[in-house]
Amino acid sequence: MIKFARTSSWIDGGVCLAFLIVGFLQFHHLSKAINPAFSTEFRARDVWFDADIIRVSSLETDRASRHSRNTLHPLLPIVAYPPVFVLRRFFSVPNVAAVRLFNAGVAGLWLGFFFLLLRRIGCRRPDGIIFTMVLATSASAFFWLTVPESFALGSLTFFPAFLLAGKKNPLTIAGQVVAHVAGLSVTVSDWMAAAILTLVRDTRRRFVIVSVSAFLLVLILIAVQRSIFPMGNSPTVAALSSENSFVFMPEAGGFWSIARTFLFHGMIAPGLSWLPNFRLPNFPLMSFQASPLFSGLRPGVYGTLLWGALLVIGFIAFFHSNEEAELKQVLGVTLLCQLAMHGIYGRETFLYSLNYLPILVAIVAMAGQTRARWVVLTLALLLIPFNVANNKRAFEWSAAYTHHFSYLQDRLAEHPVDEEISRKRIGISSEGTPVRKDLVVDPLFQR
Repeated sequence: MIKFARTSSWIDGGVCLAFLIVGFLQFHHLSKAINPAFSTEFRARDVWFDADIIRVSSLETDRASRHSRNTLHPLLPIVAYPPVFVLRRFFSVPNVAAVRLFNAGVAGLWLGFFFLLLRRIGCRRPDGIIFTMVLATSASAFFWLTVPESFALGSLTFFPAFLLAGKKNPLTIAGQVVAHVAGLSVTVSDWMAAAILTLVRDTRRRFVIVSVSAFLLVLILIAVQRSIFPMGNSPTVAALSSENSFVFMPEAGGFWSIARTFLFHGMIAPGLSWLPNFRLPNFPLMSFQASPLFSGLRPGVYGTLLWGALLVIGFIAFFHSNEEAELKQVLGVTLLCQLAMHGIYGRETFLYSLNYLPILVAIVAMAGQTRARWVVLTLALLLIPFNVANNKRAFEWSAAYTHHFSYLQDRLAEHPVDEEISRKRIGISSEGTPVRKDLVVDPLFQR
């Protein structure tokens, strides 16, 4: 039976602060391995697992930049720009360094709040520490808390709804409005968690009141934002229709590829697969979408088995017990909505993993409230070193690959692009790296 813990104790606050500091230092250090040109060069766009690094980096550093996707990210400029501006203006931090510091701070907050979430849903303190470490060493954390993207901030906006879901007392309208506004602020689809929370925990009438209040408040904040960021587009239905090009993309590989990435690749980085890059044919896009299970390094094979076992135990415990039904409904329905959405939208499911991986880890952690606690904790403790060994090496190789962009820029003037090689899925191969063996090595990459 789940007994809700008090997250307000000073011990929990100290652990949360420790995760914040360690997360900040660790991910700030890792972010330095990525080529800074990825934040400024348009032709490097999408190479990092379909990420919009240059767009988000520009948004965080340039008030006059064009924020063309405000319909999907309504309040991202007003959330992300001010902290970076303070670092640049008052502490004379260069643009790239300021962005790294801001993103590292978000990473620390993400880990700290996840620990508090686990305590709120009833995990014992040691369990919360262990599973926060599992999340911190995941492939999703290594690859997405180190680059300027909107998904780390977006993932944070789920936490207010989940923290309220773990509250036994009746929910206030004000608290629900805050959760709804947070969900709408960074990415509109992240509103689903707050909407599900209100539908599960309150009446339909309250849902209408809270939703309308939240939308009005967001529209007011958008009007304020427009006065500060003049190049931002206003959210429109027409702008949303432009997202149709990302629906049912053939590169997603069908349901099995999506489900495999959804359940496993966010935790354990597989071997790399590749997509053609029309902007720079000799510099293919990195991807995990077509990568099979057990395709990475040997530690990743063991890690995949351990994580698979944890998922099985977690889901059995999740559905077997009727305790805390409302909390489980909020977590479970949100997870299903994430799977349904990414089952039809986008070509790189791993890009969105920060949104759904915390829910998967929380579901597994809840199995620690059952008689299988020691089995779950043992598997989780074994998973952490395998996560580090596999995901750190995969990240280091991928970060090293980004530096070939600058090298390729210099060499293109001397060597014409070989169209026959460019049509193939090419890459760099080195001993011990998680790269598929059937890749062709581009001569331009060989110094």
